Amino acid sequence: MAAKIDHDDLVTCPICYKQFTNPKCLPCNHTFCQLCLKSYIITQLGGEGKQAKGFPCPVCRQEVTVTDPKLTSESIADTMPGNHVITSLIERSAQVSASCEDEKWCGPCYSDNEKTLAVSWCTHCSETLCENCVKYHRRFRKSKHEIISVDEMKKENTKPAQPLDVEEPCMKHTGEVLKVYCVSHKVMCCVICLATSHRKCEQISTFEEMVSTGSKNTEYIENFAEHLDKLEKELTNLEIKQMKI
Repeated sequence: MAAKIDHDDLVTCPICYKQFTNPKCLPCNHTFCQLCLKSYIITQLGGEGKQAKGFPCPVCRQEVTVTDPKLTSESIADTMPGNHVITSLIERSAQVSASCEDEKWCGPCYSDNEKTLAVSWCTHCSETLCENCVKYHRRFRKSKHEIISVDEMKKENTKPAQPLDVEEPCMKHTGEVLKVYCVSHKVMCCVICLATSHRKCEQISTFEEMVSTGSKNTEYIENFAEHLDKLEKELTNLEIKQMKI
C-alpha cells in the first residue's frame, strides 16, 4: 500500500494552490490556509457578519458544525485548530533543501568553528561529515547509519526522510494521531482512518517519506482545476439567489 507520494500535495493548500500559510484543520482532517478558509466560509455563508450552524468542507463536502452561536462568518476559521504536522513538514523540508544546496562543510567541525570540507553525508542524521568525522561517526553509531558521498547526494538530489516529533491529533478519532497521507482523498489519516475508510487506497505514504519528494502532481492539478470550476458555479448560483431576494 505504501507509495512514493508528491511532497507538494501535503504542503499545498487546495484552495490557493500555494504552500500553506497558518494551516487550519477541519474535523474531516482536510487542511487550508487560514485566510483561504476564512474567504471560503464568508462566501459560503453569504458575506461577513453572517451566522450559521455549519458549512461544507471545500474538498470532501462533509458538513462542519459550528457550535458557538456567537461566531460570525469571518471569525470561524480563526477558531479551527492549527495543523502542526504540516507546519513541521514545511520547516523540515526547507532545512533539507538548504543543506542540499549550500556549500558542504563538515557539520561537527563547523560547530567547533572549523571549516573542513565534507566528503560524506549521513542520511539518518542529515549531517555532513569530513573524512575524520566519518570514522568517529561510524564508531559511535556502530555502523547502523547509512553514509553516502556528498557527490552521490548531489547527483541523486537526495533528501533523507526526517523524523517528525509532532503528534497531531486526529479530528475524527479521539486518542489517535495522524500518521499517513492519502493522496486519493487529499487527507491525513490516523491508523483507524486508514483501516476503515482508506484500506483500499493505493497511494499512501508517511509524512517522513514525503519530505524526500518535490515535483508537482499533474493529476492533482487537474482535480483541483475541476474543483475550482465547481466552486465558481456554486458562487454564481449563490449570487443569483441573493439578487432575487
